[in-house]
Amino acid sequence: MSAPGWIKIHRALLDHWCATEPEALAVWVRLLCEANFEDKKANVYGQLVEVKRGQLVFGLDAFSARSGVSVKKLRRIMDMLIRDGMVGRQVMSKFSIITIACYDKYQDLGRQEAGKGQPEGKQGAAPKEVNNSISEEDLLSRQRDEAITAVIERINEITGQKLQVSAKVHREFISGRLNEGFSLDDLMAIVEVKAAEWMGTKQQVYLVPKTLFRPSNFDRYLAESRLASKVPTAEQLVDVYHDKMPSMPRVGVITPKRRNLVTDFCIAGKMTVDKFRAYLDYIGTRCTWVMNPKYGYGFDFLIDRDTLDRARNTTLEDRTND
Repeated sequence: MSAPGWIKIHRALLDHWCATEPEALAVWVRLLCEANFEDKKANVYGQLVEVKRGQLVFGLDAFSARSGVSVKKLRRIMDMLIRDGMVGRQVMSKFSIITIACYDKYQDLGRQEAGKGQPEGKQGAAPKEVNNSISEEDLLSRQRDEAITAVIERINEITGQKLQVSAKVHREFISGRLNEGFSLDDLMAIVEVKAAEWMGTKQQVYLVPKTLFRPSNFDRYLAESRLASKVPTAEQLVDVYHDKMPSMPRVGVITPKRRNLVTDFCIAGKMTVDKFRAYLDYIGTRCTWVMNPKYGYGFDFLIDRDTLDRARNTTLEDRTND
């Protein structure tokens, strides 16, 4: 983090494109605030890194949490800032170093003291010195490398693995899908959904690019991720369960395993919150066997796919016999 003090922002920033989008403006100002005003060394993931004046250590998730801007929006905004030459980005194994363009020109060293007037200059209007010499082809290559790094870093973060960004076996499967026109968001969505499904199971070992982005798997996994983005959360289903089934055991901790059960149940049953409410109404009045402990009991039993299938297949005669 930068030291206490002020930064210079000229009113011309109000005429800049980033002022037309509140999140972009917030990101730009925060970058200026967090940039070092003098050279420093920082311990980042156990690695001693020299962060020069006008630079900052950057990670999407951490910056998103500090700024309140979603990772998806932050990724897009950073891409726009890089394209416009306002910042440069050096990708490391687990983080990036962001360099503010023209920092020395607009943020005068030695005058950042409380009570003194601001020096002349106008940082934030349109500094464009970092990337002007980069060709479109080089820029696309850099963006592809950054996307590959982001995917591998996210897998490592979730799983605790130490996959190497430089490993060809990882890069080729990610690069292949990017070259086919799929977006970084598509790949990230697959990582998130399959991690939620496989973490803590035997399938966890398959949380690697070779499996996640293999052409024979990719379309199916992408469809699952897009569907999963529309399914209810575990918290939403638990609230409905408590409301509709007050005599049933209450749900305590929502574990990763329970979240996986909810996702699987919702995808299999094409479930929405309203459909789940109707399902419980039907269960409570028509399928009295769910109240019998010998079959199972509670929330996890109700969201089990076997229970869903049996409820669907229960005939009038079966219900009468129950």
